[in-house]
Amino acid sequence: MRMGQGSIQNGKKSIAASSLDYFRAFGCFRAFPKRGRKDRPLQDRGGDGEGRTMSRKKKNSRRPVIISAAVFSAICMIIICTTLWGSLRSNANNGFKYYTSIIVQPGETLWELADQYIDYENYKDKQSYISEVMSINHLEEDAICAGQMLVVPYYSSEYIY
Repeated sequence: MRMGQGSIQNGKKSIAASSLDYFRAFGCFRAFPKRGRKDRPLQDRGGDGEGRTMSRKKKNSRRPVIISAAVFSAICMIIICTTLWGSLRSNANNGFKYYTSIIVQPGETLWELADQYIDYENYKDKQSYISEVMSINHLEEDAICAGQMLVVPYYSSEYIY
């Protein structure tokens, strides 16, 4: 059919034929496709305003990909959480780290305090323990005075709350 020609019924041009000619002439398609067609284009509602279309088959083919990505992410999170939980539990097996405050007695040194409170499973030597005590108490040198209050770390296998 050409523009302006449609089916003639009872001497009148049919409305369906004239609207079809209009859509063909201006390169338009139906504004509202018929229901029940599975392959009709769906309007992409992205914010770019370009009005791109996506077929229903393409949209439905993305669903398994999204579901498998969600399942994969969940499995990764479970693995990460169990790994972290295992490392936390292994640290707890070494004992719990606590801090206590002490008052230095006359004649005591940091080396003697290290002998009383050090746990060699958690410190490689006395010097590393003394360095931590000096850091906690903001000491610049290892000299301490009688009557001075210090905070010292120690480890215990008991959980104190």
